[in-house]
Amino acid sequence: MRALLERLRSPAGKAARDAGPPNLWVFAGFGLSLALFAFGWWAGVLRDVPWPFWALIPIVVQTVIGVADRDGWNIRRAMAYVATEQRGRWTRGRFPGTPGLARAWLDDPSNAEAAPLEVVTALLVVGDLEASRTILETYAPATDVQAAAVIRTLAYLRALETGTIDMGPIRVATERLTEEDRRYQLTAAAWAQAWLDIGAGRPWRQRFANAVRDLGPHPVPTRVLGFIAAQQLSASIATVLATAIMVVVAGSA
Repeated sequence: MRALLERLRSPAGKAARDAGPPNLWVFAGFGLSLALFAFGWWAGVLRDVPWPFWALIPIVVQTVIGVADRDGWNIRRAMAYVATEQRGRWTRGRFPGTPGLARAWLDDPSNAEAAPLEVVTALLVVGDLEASRTILETYAPATDVQAAAVIRTLAYLRALETGTIDMGPIRVATERLTEEDRRYQLTAAAWAQAWLDIGAGRPWRQRFANAVRDLGPHPVPTRVLGFIAAQQLSASIATVLATAIMVVVAGSA
C-alpha cells in the first residue's frame, strides 16, 4: 500500500493522470454532446429514442477525442516504454521504483556487489544526490551504453539546479549506440526532464511530446497498449459505466 501511495503522489502518477486527452478537449466534448442533445430534441430526432441510447452521442464524441489525441498516445507509450525498459535492464531483483523500495534494495546485503549504475539509480530514487554524484564521477564505463547512461545521469543531476537537461552531450553520446539503446537513452532523458518539470509545477506535456515524437513508436507489450487505450478512452468508458448505473437504478426504482 505504501508503494502504491508513493507512486500516486509522484510526478509519474501526475503524468499518468494528465498525459491526455487534455481536460479542455474532454469538457468541450461533453459541451458538444449537450448541444447535440438540445438540437436532436428540438429537431424531434431524439424524442422517440429511449434515453439510454442518448449516451451514444457523448460516447462517440469522447472516443473520437481520445483517438485523435496523438500526443497523449505518444506520451503514454513513451512513459510505459521507459518503465518497461528499466525493469528489463535491471539485473538484481525487483526494480526499486519508489523511495521505500529503493531504500530496502540498498539495505539488502545481497546487493552489495551490484553494478554501480544500478546503485546510482537506487540512490537517486531515495534522494541521495551527493552519493550518486560521487559514484558517477569515479566510475569508468566499460561500454558505450554505460558511458551514455553516465552522461545522461550527470545531466539530470545538473538540471536539478538549472531546471533544464542539456540534451546536446546526451545526443552525441548516443550516436554510437544501436537504434534501440539510443531510443532508450534519449527517451529516458526526456522523461527525466518531464519529471523535473512536473515536480516544479511547470508545463510539461507539450515539451515531452515534442521530445519523444520522433523517437517512436515506442515498443511496449500488447497488454500495456490495452491499458494505454483504456486511459486514453477513459471519458468514454466512464460515460458507459454511468449510463449502465443509471439504467440499473431506474429499473429497480
